[in-house]
Amino acid sequence: MPVKIEVLAPNQRPIQVTDDLSNFWREQYPKIKTELSRRYPRHEWR
Repeated sequence: MPVKIEVLAPNQRPIQVTDDLSNFWREQYPKIKTELSRRYPRHEWR
């Protein structure tokens, strides 16, 4: 059974929906991280 994962921003709104989590961390997260770190500077972005 395929699983869909919703990745949420600190405001609890979805920023990405994926079914390939390893690809998300490798390809998409670095792009999203820069945008989110500007929008939410108080959070630690690893």
